Amino acid sequence: MPTTGRRVVLAKYLGVERMCVLGLAVLLAATVAVRVGNPELLRAFIDDAVGGKSLEILLLRGGLFLALVLVSQGLSVATAYVSGNLAWRATNRMRLDLVRHCLGLDMAFHQTHTPGELIERTDEDVSALANLFSSFVLQILINLLLLICILIVLSCMDWRLGLALTVYVLLCLYVLRRTSETASPAWKQASAALADLHGFVGEQITGIVDLRTSGAIPYVMRTFYARRRVAFLRQWDAHRLSIIISGGTDILLTGGAVGAFLLGAALFQAGAITLGTVYLVVTYTQMLAQPLQEIMAQIDDLQKASASLKRIDELLALQPVLRDGLGITSLPAGALALACEHVSFSYQKGAPVLKDITLHIGAGEVLGVLGHTGSGKSTLARLLCRLCDPDVGSISLGGIPIQDERIAVLRQRVGMVTQEVQLFPASLRDNLTLFSPDSDDERIVQVLDELGLEDWYAALPRGLDTIIGSDSTSEAGFSAGEAQLLAFARVFLQNPSVVILDEASSRLDVVTEQLIERAVARLLQGRTGIIIAHRLATIQRADQVAILEDGQLVEYGGRTGLLADPHSRFSHLLHIASEEVQI
Repeated sequence: MPTTGRRVVLAKYLGVERMCVLGLAVLLAATVAVRVGNPELLRAFIDDAVGGKSLEILLLRGGLFLALVLVSQGLSVATAYVSGNLAWRATNRMRLDLVRHCLGLDMAFHQTHTPGELIERTDEDVSALANLFSSFVLQILINLLLLICILIVLSCMDWRLGLALTVYVLLCLYVLRRTSETASPAWKQASAALADLHGFVGEQITGIVDLRTSGAIPYVMRTFYARRRVAFLRQWDAHRLSIIISGGTDILLTGGAVGAFLLGAALFQAGAITLGTVYLVVTYTQMLAQPLQEIMAQIDDLQKASASLKRIDELLALQPVLRDGLGITSLPAGALALACEHVSFSYQKGAPVLKDITLHIGAGEVLGVLGHTGSGKSTLARLLCRLCDPDVGSISLGGIPIQDERIAVLRQRVGMVTQEVQLFPASLRDNLTLFSPDSDDERIVQVLDELGLEDWYAALPRGLDTIIGSDSTSEAGFSAGEAQLLAFARVFLQNPSVVILDEASSRLDVVTEQLIERAVARLLQGRTGIIIAHRLATIQRADQVAILEDGQLVEYGGRTGLLADPHSRFSHLLHIASEEVQI
C-alpha cells in the first residue's frame, strides 16, 4: 500500500483522538528525557567517586538516580495505558466503519465474498493494526529523537565519538530502510491464505447437517488440511524472512556496541575522556541499539500490518452501485401500482438472470410468479426491494421510479417474507420489530394472536422479553413453521403497501399453512401482493400470473383467462399437478 494510503488511514482514525495522541507524545518525550538523563547521573557519580568527592554528594546523586528510575517506571505504566486505550478506540472505530460499509454494499459483493472472509477483514486484519495505531508513528519519532539527543550529548563530550556513532546510526537506518518492504508481500499472501481458510470453515459449519448426512466429513477434513497447510507454509515463509532481517540487524547492532567499547577504551587510555565518560559511551551505545531495535520492530509490525491495511483500504474503496434517491416526490399512500418495463439483470457480465421482463400490476392486485428453480423469481423480488438495480429497463411504484425514492423509505413500503428466516440472539420483541426503539407491545401481541400463536406466546417464560434465536441462549424452542410465522408477523408490524412472499409457505406443514392462510388474506387486503411459489396452490388468490423460464417471461396474463385457455402453460401446469394428486 502506498505511504500516502497509510497516512490517510492514520489521519482519519488518529485525528479523532488528537488529544490522546498529544498526551501520548508528551509521555514519550518525557520518557526520552529521563532515559537520556539517567546515564549522565551515573557518569557524574563515577567521576565524583573516583575524584574523592564527599559522601553527601554521592548520596545526593544516587538519590536523584533512584528518583528518575521511579519516574521512568511511572511514565512506562502511563504510556502503556494511554497507547493501549488509543489502539482500542481507533481499531474499534475502524471495525464499526468496516461492518457498516460491508452492510451497505450491494448483493453482488456479498455473493462473491464468504462470511468467513468478511470476518477476517473486519476483525483479524483490524487487530493487526492495533500496534500501528497505538504507537507506530509516535514511537518512530520518539526513538529518532532519542537517537539525536544521544548523538548530541556524545558530540559535546568528544567530536570523534559523535562522528563515529553518527556514521554508525546512519548506516543502521539505511539498512533498515532497505529491508523495510522485503517481507510485506509474504505477509500479504499469508493473510490471504488465512482469509480463505476462515471462509471455508465458516461455509462448512453452516452446512454441517448436510455434510454429516451425506458422509462428506472426510472430504471436508482433507480440504481443511490442504488449506491449513497452505496457510501454515505462507506464514512460515513470512516469519522466516522477518527472522533473517531481524538477525542481520542484531549482528549489525552488536558490532556497533563492540566498536564503541573499543573506541571509548582507546580515548580513555589516551587521556581524552574520564572513566565515567567511558561508562557513558558504552551505556549510550547500548541505548542506541534499543531505539534502533524498536524502530526495526515497528517496521516489522508494519510489514505484517501493511497487507492488512491494504486489504482494508481496498474494501473501503469499494462503493455500492446503488445510489440513494433524493425522495423529492413521495410515494402515495395505500396500495401501490407496480410496473417493470423491459427489465434485464445479471449478477455477472455475460450471464443474464432476467431478460426483458415487462409487468404491470394495478394497486391492490396480486401477481403470482411461477417458474423452476433458477428461473429468476427471487432475483425479481430483490429488484423490487432494490437490493440491486436492473442493468436495463426501469421499475416504478405508484408511478414513481424506485431509484428516485430513498432506499429506507422504499423498503418500509415494500415488505418481503423469504423462505429462509433469520432469527437473532435477542428478545422476541427485538426479533419481531428488528430492534426498533418505537415498538408497541400491544400491537405485537395482537399480531401474534392473529397468526394463531397465542398459545405459543402464552407459554413463553418472559413474554416479549424471552430470548430467542440462538441454541445456546434461547429460552424458547422453534419449529421451522413457527419461525416462518414470526417472519409474517414482522411484515404485519411493518404495515407495507406492497407485500412480496418469496416461497414463504414452502417450510410450513399442512396444519400451519392452513393457519396462516387467514393471516395472509388479511395481510393482502388493501395492499399490492406478489406471490412467488413452486406450488400452484399458493397462488390461487392471484389476479395475474407470470411464468418465468431461464430468466424470460414465457407467459403473462390474468389468472382466470389463463385457466380458461387449455393451451396456456398455466393450464398445463395445473393439469399436471392434478394428475400427481390423483396418483
